[in-house]
Amino acid sequence: MFLSSVAITNDGTYRIQVRASSVSPSSTGHYLVTVWQTTPNVTPLALNQVVSGSIQTPYSVDQWTFGANQNDQVLFHLVGLSGSGIGFDLRGPSGWQGFTNVVGDSDFVTLPTSGSYSVLAHSLSGQYGAVYAFELLGITITSLALGAPYQGQFAVSGQGQLFQFNSSATTEADSFTQITATFGAGTLAPGTYSVRVT
Repeated sequence: MFLSSVAITNDGTYRIQVRASSVSPSSTGHYLVTVWQTTPNVTPLALNQVVSGSIQTPYSVDQWTFGANQNDQVLFHLVGLSGSGIGFDLRGPSGWQGFTNVVGDSDFVTLPTSGSYSVLAHSLSGQYGAVYAFELLGITITSLALGAPYQGQFAVSGQGQLFQFNSSATTEADSFTQITATFGAGTLAPGTYSVRVT
């Protein structure tokens, strides 16, 4: 028998009662009972910073929370893992899921709405004791001034940066109002690059 996510609503001492079923009230035998702490460990998450944690029981959940705006993009980068059997989920408002049970780096994910999001670390197959470290790389819209250089830095291949600028009445009709610069594996290595919009 397995009971999951039983809420403890008040402080105090609780007891577990074990008895034979009503179908066989006179039955006897051996049994093993285990109580696990399953309350999620909720911690704020800062984008573009490495964080770490550990899965201490088969039912442990580390919930890393962050706020984001609609159309922001994020990429999950697994920095390190001391064992195996640990998966990561990205969840958002109204039950939205960006990815589930990933065990390595994710693709870039576009967040559908403004609100609170979470990265959850958990056991996949009852394994526990693993220590992990990850970084959630975020892309936000950066405003550019026409004719002014912008210098940024990419941490991993495939990371993108979204820019926008304001155009005036004298801007030519074929000018664009938003650009995306993405440097993937096999094109440009991670590093520092400059972008100029004229």
